[in-house]
Amino acid sequence: MWRSIFLFLLISGTLYGPTIKAQNLAVTQAFAEKAFLNGRFATALPALQRVAFFGSPSQKAINYFKIAQCYQATQNYALAQRHYRLCYALAGDSLAREALLGQVQLWLWQGQYTAALKEITAVEAAFSGTERQRLFFYKALAYFGKQDFSACEEAFSQTFLADDSVSFAQVQDLLRNDRRLHYPNSRLAQGLSYLVPGLGQFYAGDFESGLNSLLLNGSLLGLTLNVAYTYTVLDALISVLPWLQRYYLGGVQNAKDTAHKELQNNQAEVYLEIITVFKVAQSKGQINIGLDPD
Repeated sequence: MWRSIFLFLLISGTLYGPTIKAQNLAVTQAFAEKAFLNGRFATALPALQRVAFFGSPSQKAINYFKIAQCYQATQNYALAQRHYRLCYALAGDSLAREALLGQVQLWLWQGQYTAALKEITAVEAAFSGTERQRLFFYKALAYFGKQDFSACEEAFSQTFLADDSVSFAQVQDLLRNDRRLHYPNSRLAQGLSYLVPGLGQFYAGDFESGLNSLLLNGSLLGLTLNVAYTYTVLDALISVLPWLQRYYLGGVQNAKDTAHKELQNNQAEVYLEIITVFKVAQSKGQINIGLDPD
């Protein structure tokens, strides 16, 4: 009797086991897809990993891609890069290129502009159509991050279609003529504060800090001269001059940092204006680079 039961179970497992496994994977895949589409990445992740582990090579590829997107959404960039590479190793041409675009996007998000450009240069010959538009869009953003605005303009010119000259002219005008891309200059701010304390902050637009630096350093200079006149130069050098030197050099560094921060803010404004031009062009069907309309 037990022998018959054992044989029945063995035959049932052989005949129906693969079907049951496939059904379980299908259910798991559907659950993962629903969670992924609803933005519940932490919930989707283990389900996607299960299907990727037990599934076919094609299932592994697409699920590695979605796993990478989950890690990207939760800012785990190292694991996102790893799974984009796993996807690329298994996927066909189209999905493999999407995985490469995902890797490039990750480098941009992390501010690794040189790494992004290296990746783009290695693969751009294999891209065409809208995928090539996206690749050159990312290339332009990488050059923008490196503040190489002429190379940025050239890459953007490869993103727009030939008949979309109006949109490109808008981007071109921003990159060539908008002074916010170069103002304020942190070295100039630093040099001005060496000449007159607070002048660099005034130049960078921080009038409160500039006034404080001017008054504080002026007061300390006056105190230094007063001590030197009332007592001795040595007394002034020992008691007051170190404080004057500290606040003088601190003001110089503050002017440099203030100008650099203001420059970044100005460039961010121009960047957003450029993105707006692309969003408008995309809404009109002139380009398709996957920008979120919101």
